[in-house]
Amino acid sequence: MAGWLDRVGTTLLDATLAATAITGLVILAMLQCRQPARRLVWSRAGLLATLVLVPLAALNPVERIDLRGSITAFFHSGSSECRRSVPPRGVANPGLEPADPWQVPGTLQSPETRISRRVAHGVVVAYLLGLMMALGWLGLGLAGVFGLIRSGTFPSAQVVELYESLPLSARSVRPLLMISGRVSRPVLIGVHRAVILIPPELENPDSVDRLRLCLLHELAHVENRDHYFRPVASLAESVWFFLPTFWWIRDQLKLDQEFLADRWAVAHFGTSNRYASSLLGIAGPQKTHPVIEAKPEVAALPSRVPEAASALVQRIQMLLKCPFPIEGETPVWWRWSTALTLALATLAASCLTLRGLETEWGSSSAAAHDLVRTFELADLVLEPRSGRSVPFELHYRLPGEFVLSLEVLAPADQLGGMDVIGHALARSGQPTVASLTGPTWHRVQIRRLQGFDFVEVDDLAWSSALVPEEVNIWLTLRPLPTGTTRIRNLKIEW
Repeated sequence: MAGWLDRVGTTLLDATLAATAITGLVILAMLQCRQPARRLVWSRAGLLATLVLVPLAALNPVERIDLRGSITAFFHSGSSECRRSVPPRGVANPGLEPADPWQVPGTLQSPETRISRRVAHGVVVAYLLGLMMALGWLGLGLAGVFGLIRSGTFPSAQVVELYESLPLSARSVRPLLMISGRVSRPVLIGVHRAVILIPPELENPDSVDRLRLCLLHELAHVENRDHYFRPVASLAESVWFFLPTFWWIRDQLKLDQEFLADRWAVAHFGTSNRYASSLLGIAGPQKTHPVIEAKPEVAALPSRVPEAASALVQRIQMLLKCPFPIEGETPVWWRWSTALTLALATLAASCLTLRGLETEWGSSSAAAHDLVRTFELADLVLEPRSGRSVPFELHYRLPGEFVLSLEVLAPADQLGGMDVIGHALARSGQPTVASLTGPTWHRVQIRRLQGFDFVEVDDLAWSSALVPEEVNIWLTLRPLPTGTTRIRNLKIEW
């Protein structure tokens, strides 16, 4: 369970780092654009990029760049004690416990490290709970949308005639129009087959102008393909609900969609002043709002507007006081260059990491795998020494779980006098076989798994008792009782 949380936490950390970089880039680009249509391209592409970052961080298709090591090297470039050296092949560990317990599995962890891991696991669990709640809320919203569609009724013939007379380009599919008493204002819902729901009071003959304005505004959203990107934005919001930079992009996306919808509706409804007056009337608390041809001062905003209506304030200011012409559609070169820029930036951001995945979970690089996960000695000669009760200690700290293999040159009847990490190379009670051919090479393998050691000598295997944590943590070798002990191909893998 802890290993699974570590892996999820590392993936989440890398994805969050990349998403922060991408959303920051998108915000900087949007701040440089005064055209709502161009900002909309950046925000939509940014939302898609943040969703792509999650599988990129999980699958790790490209080599990672460990920013943690780069930052440490930058601040401690002159300090030799802050540099981590990895022993080359054939050279034993200098005897010190690794400085980073995350780097070598099985090393003892300090209390601070254990507390940090528990805190990290708690953060991961909290995020997963938040993600489940956000996805559940999204599912309830979808269920509510289907419920609204099922509860709707078809409008009168006069309303349908008015709706069919409103302009819509041939590239867009006209949504289905329905009446629902569960909505207070017109709303566009659905993706594959969009539906426009309007409240029953808009069927009143006195509300023809209001109905026409509302339908034009919703058809403008259809023209801009806004209903296709709403599910993407909702899904991205569920994944990145904790990211402040995403909140800004989401709010600006909604505002720019309304800006462009207002501009398209104005072109088919009348003057900007008349549209602004009608928009204020629809947003008000009255049941009926007669539409009048307003002068600029009539359509001006009131001196005190509730804070909740700030988005409406900005929309009306864009209609009445915009100092530059608004583009209806972005150039093709802008859309393609934005998509290419964000694709390259997303790929680059997915390479960033703060946890060193190439060494913590293993890398596709064979060199990194050999240096970090394998310890080897090609040839080792041990001379006999007095006091056989004291074995040779190679000052190499063993991981928590490992496979140790070696070959030893010895006569068969003397092999039981040698031991490796406290294990005699002859099973207790096993009869000694006299050597008739002299010294031969014997294969030895010791596998430590979940606190137990499993020993195998020349295909004869047995298991020992549970290994206490305080013993057998160093690589020790007791030589043969007589003569020189020669060992080759000693290898530890973990």
